Amino acid sequence: MFYSSNRYEGDRVGTYIVVDRLLDPYTPEGKPHTVVVPTLDEDIYRKDRFKKGEHWHTIEGAFYLREGDWHYVMYSGNCFEQPTYYVGYARAKTDENDLTKIEFEKYPDDNTYSPVLSANEFEEGTGHHSMIKEDGQWYAIYHARDYDDGLGADAFDARNARICKMHIKDGIITAERYKDKI
Repeated sequence: MFYSSNRYEGDRVGTYIVVDRLLDPYTPEGKPHTVVVPTLDEDIYRKDRFKKGEHWHTIEGAFYLREGDWHYVMYSGNCFEQPTYYVGYARAKTDENDLTKIEFEKYPDDNTYSPVLSANEFEEGTGHHSMIKEDGQWYAIYHARDYDDGLGADAFDARNARICKMHIKDGIITAERYKDKI
């Protein structure tokens, strides 16, 4: 089971993703393994959240998938209120099936902001997604809001469900997004 936890000590305090084995459908083993941690300023949820100079980072909303020998953990980074809110991923190429033993690495690396989904010319607030595969084609279902929805100040919370094609090949995930079609 992938879930988020909080870290209150260190350089980049905040929410991060772990994985733990389930002993049954309700009981985690209690040995969480860290999967993805905040490493970028674009992971900042809120500056000075609890005290001056200490920014709260957020990596959450884990979605795991496997394509061949590539394992992926996709996630939302920072906060939908921020212009850099995004969906990113970590990956690992291995035939290992025990997810608690896999060492995932952020794509393309810990120091580069390279979102799969983020604000573009027609939508913002893109995040918290899941993926489905239909007839060999991957799709992301996520929330976002239109830039030009005419709601003015009410647009802030006007997120709704969206869908787009996703392409996954050789450890790389890319999105194919259009304003008026899938």
